[in-house]
Amino acid sequence: MTENQQIASIILQQLGGRRFVTMTGARCLVAINNGLRFRIGRNSSKANMVSIVLRGDDTYTMTFLYVRNPPNPYSLLAKYIGRGMDPVTAQRKIKQQSDPDKMVQTLKEYKGIYCDQLEELFRDYTKLNTRLL
Repeated sequence: MTENQQIASIILQQLGGRRFVTMTGARCLVAINNGLRFRIGRNSSKANMVSIVLRGDDTYTMTFLYVRNPPNPYSLLAKYIGRGMDPVTAQRKIKQQSDPDKMVQTLKEYKGIYCDQLEELFRDYTKLNTRLL
């Protein structure tokens, strides 16, 4: 197991492990550089992805993200051409809508979070229960 995978595993344990995954519907868990990133289902916040990164001072940075799925270029092209738009203009418009900078939006970022605050902060922001009681 690599160091990043060990860090991701520890973060998941601090969140609640399998219980957390089951209760929140977390999926696509990925070990990132010094952290963990996962997708979550519909919740009261707009967030659909969470990134938790271990900092050098043994605290965490928790970032709630909204990641928009890229549009299907073929269906957009058919839609625009069906409306009478010329193909060159349609291609330009599709390229603008597929801009990667507009695909990820940071909703909220918390820095300096201790390990015992991770689960509570997640619950407070998303309003998703992380345990039965």
